[in-house]
Amino acid sequence: MNHETLLIGFLVAMVFHELTGIYPGGIVVPAYLALYAGEPARLAGTAAAAAVGLGAYRLLSTRLLLFGRRRFFVLVTVSGLAALASGLTFPAFLPEAAGWRAVGIVVPGLLADSCRKQGALVTGAAACTAMTATYLLSRLVLSW
Repeated sequence: MNHETLLIGFLVAMVFHELTGIYPGGIVVPAYLALYAGEPARLAGTAAAAAVGLGAYRLLSTRLLLFGRRRFFVLVTVSGLAALASGLTFPAFLPEAAGWRAVGIVVPGLLADSCRKQGALVTGAAACTAMTATYLLSRLVLSW
């Protein structure tokens, strides 16, 4: 894990939020996505796990009172379980799709929470922009 990339990602996420008022999926999400920018299947797996978590939340919220910490807990837990499931099932049943596992366990949940607040398109565009800026800045800084 590249600690400099994580620090740059935190700074990029904070500056991005201050300039636009949009969270790029949370403060840590662009940093972790930038670490795997060369593996688009992992990025897609992360987005899929976040979508599963958001969909499950929307189904559960019709039957349960989910607000505040409960809502966040459900989003992070279900997205994390989807991320774990993708890491266990894809390599076992489809060896050629082993790269489709998610980045981390918490990252999809943070992404799902931001998608719930801001919408998937806005959050996705913001996360991609911040991830790209983080990746490019980290390559520039680390090449010195």
